[in-house]
Amino acid sequence: MAEKLAGAEAAASDALLEMLWKLRRYDPEGFRGLVGQPVLEILFATVEQGVPFVAERTYRLRTGPGATIELSRSGGSCPGTCPMVNGMLTLGLGVHREIDIYLGINQIYAIPEMTWPDWLEQLVQFEIEASPDGVGPPISVLELDSTGAHWSRGRRGACELELN
Repeated sequence: MAEKLAGAEAAASDALLEMLWKLRRYDPEGFRGLVGQPVLEILFATVEQGVPFVAERTYRLRTGPGATIELSRSGGSCPGTCPMVNGMLTLGLGVHREIDIYLGINQIYAIPEMTWPDWLEQLVQFEIEASPDGVGPPISVLELDSTGAHWSRGRRGACELELN
């Protein structure tokens, strides 16, 4: 999996750098607004020999010496450096400031009256309420287990991707 992941990361990074050079040339003000910000978040997921593997990568735009454009990369993978909550892998892609605040304040990561998909949808709803101009429905919930990836029942959202 490491080889496949490295190849996908390299391809994503190359394509992103090309796009950022064009943005810098044709929209310098827009480019400057992205410096220091996450410009791409990717979730890689697969099942190999019955073991789920997930890797999350976030790329931030940095400017280097002179006129260079650089990307910093962060993220984790599971098995490996897994952000776990009550035995479940949890990754916040996209806007997740309010979710982070909620989890930090409450320190209680399970709501017994709710299923995991219901709870995840509620967390995203916190973001929607806090930032309605930048975050909104539909909400999609993808589950990954030893048999593969599955849309959580009733939570496919607008995703048209067919999972096999």
